[in-house]
Amino acid sequence: MALWFTSPQLGNRRDVQITNFQTNQKYTEYTIDICLDDIRWQVKKRYSEFADFHEELIKHIPTIDAKSLPPKKLLNNNSPDFIHRRRLALDNYLKYLFQFFTINSLQLPECFVNFLDFHLYEVHGIVRKLAEELFLNGDKILSAPGKKPFSISPLQMHAITRRIKLAEPPCDSNDPAKDLSHILDFLCHVKYVQIIGSPDNFGTSTIKTQFLSFDVSFFKSVEELILDCVQTSQITGIDNLKKTVRHLSIHRSLTSIRVSHTKLYNRIKQYNYATKL
Repeated sequence: MALWFTSPQLGNRRDVQITNFQTNQKYTEYTIDICLDDIRWQVKKRYSEFADFHEELIKHIPTIDAKSLPPKKLLNNNSPDFIHRRRLALDNYLKYLFQFFTINSLQLPECFVNFLDFHLYEVHGIVRKLAEELFLNGDKILSAPGKKPFSISPLQMHAITRRIKLAEPPCDSNDPAKDLSHILDFLCHVKYVQIIGSPDNFGTSTIKTQFLSFDVSFFKSVEELILDCVQTSQITGIDNLKKTVRHLSIHRSLTSIRVSHTKLYNRIKQYNYATKL
């Protein structure tokens, strides 16, 4: 799972490079390859998006070299030679930013997180995004009529599990809406939950969500739990659900872990039967 530490960790791998580009009559799109430890993903950006990002970035962090981004060229900007030189310059620009944030041990600003899709693939970015969504809509979801389950992915659950274990404050952003406590408070009260994975890689990354480990002990009030395409042997905190879960559904599970599914079901079923006696 991708994780960016503010302070560099021994053996922590960080790499970024522009590996390819595609050109049409209107613009050139550059393929950016990001690597954090053993996780890779790709982002495609045009030069105009680089320019907008850079303008926003230096507003937040004035110490970044304003001239580090290659300048705009109005004429002959689709020639093969120019595109090749710009690709190298943009590649150096991204490497400069990675080095800048690493050396200065700075928290990644929101514009950087969004530009390189950290909010989709990296622990802090995923947690911040979910926290903001639940800050805005959590109460509405909890108070909605009916029993429509709240859908969350193994990737999000894994990110929450990893984030809690870090020796960091719950809010690592200047925006209080992105505080981890919004997630924990919501998960404590939600009653109907479905955790849905996928056998495919997530987005453009090398992440296979169905194999991610996560903790479900955050669910203090859950009555119905649906597990779809997840590896139950990777789930911890099941014992904490026995007092509340009344219905458990498991779908698209691997044959090799059917025993785990049976044990999981029986542990909850036996507890619920005992409480009725």
